[in-house]
Amino acid sequence: MKKLNLLVLLSFVLSISWTACNSDANNDKTDDAPEIDSLTQDSINKTNFMAQYNRYFNDVARFMAGLPQTEGSSIAKIDTFPESIEYRKSNADFFKDLYAKQISKIEAFSNTELKDIRKEGMTLFYPFSGPDFINSDPFFPEATTTIMFGLEPVGNVPYLSDKITGEELKKVYKTFRRSIDSIYHLNYFMTNEMSRDLNTVAQLDGNLSIISLFMAQRGYRILDVKKVTINSEGAIVDSIPGWVDIDDPTDTYISGGLIEYMKPDEYKVRKLYYFSHDVSDEKIAKTPEMLKFFKSLDIDVAFFKAASYLCSWLHTIREFTLENAKNIVQDDSGIYLKYFEDEKWDKTFYGKYSRTRKVFKSNFQNDLKAIYDKDTTIKPLDFKFGYGSMIKQDNIMVARKK
Repeated sequence: MKKLNLLVLLSFVLSISWTACNSDANNDKTDDAPEIDSLTQDSINKTNFMAQYNRYFNDVARFMAGLPQTEGSSIAKIDTFPESIEYRKSNADFFKDLYAKQISKIEAFSNTELKDIRKEGMTLFYPFSGPDFINSDPFFPEATTTIMFGLEPVGNVPYLSDKITGEELKKVYKTFRRSIDSIYHLNYFMTNEMSRDLNTVAQLDGNLSIISLFMAQRGYRILDVKKVTINSEGAIVDSIPGWVDIDDPTDTYISGGLIEYMKPDEYKVRKLYYFSHDVSDEKIAKTPEMLKFFKSLDIDVAFFKAASYLCSWLHTIREFTLENAKNIVQDDSGIYLKYFEDEKWDKTFYGKYSRTRKVFKSNFQNDLKAIYDKDTTIKPLDFKFGYGSMIKQDNIMVARKK
């Protein structure tokens, strides 16, 4: 099993302790950033979850997202570096364009076409997701439980030192931007490229950091981040001591991360789980606790986007999803149309489907094309979605279980 790199970020020593937030002040409102005020432990305790607020995770998420620090931040000094000022401006422009050309259109589509399957407190099941919170949240903003998994490592949220230099910051910021750039051009992640980029900086070695970045950009406050696993009964537990830093998706230890987060104007704690695990039929048979956990969920929506057609041969995950999800929203790379029996599913289609990228030509679905050829009422999509974005064949199927 591969040990993750636990060296401090860019070889400088961690000197910042984790602290709870004790400030109610907010002096960081800008035109570029979501309004996020500080949060006291007392206000958190008004929730039903009694969640602990670890201030550092929210501070570092804002750092990664290119948002200014709030008053009382232990890493506020970083905001004064010229490299940070440049990164904030660049990220503000990047996300402004992303929202205008992509995210706002997804929100409009979801508000119109998916309002019947969205509900408060819903559970979202997102296989083969990577760190794609920047899409899942605009589609399903009511989700309070989100399950994501893939082969990419869980990784760590980086620790920062007040001894960091401008040159070191420049390298970190460049890594962040290279890791998320494909979202703007393609609206999906280039997994191999992202893994390569993140591993150029110690501790930016997985999905937790990028998910946290996106959460901050979506206006959420991060309360806590920790490593978890699933025990033999299918329950979420803290990572086993000695295994916390092992992120090999092919072994029998289920590496997981949990992020607790909330909107500043809500007293509702949300939970996102990301698991790094091989869910092929052979591997998941050796870790039945993962399916036990999945079966304990009340899945409102399963979501597939740029899913590499894995469900064409991953029978266990495919059959689990069809049996347990009340609704499925996907592009053609999810579950093949032929598996949606007409007597069990109502299906609505959007966008275009007449061909696939050459690399996926063996996954072309003639029955799906026949529907698009015949049905002249199919509504177009005005945003990028999945592999079709490269060839102007973006498509979505919404399947509602009868």
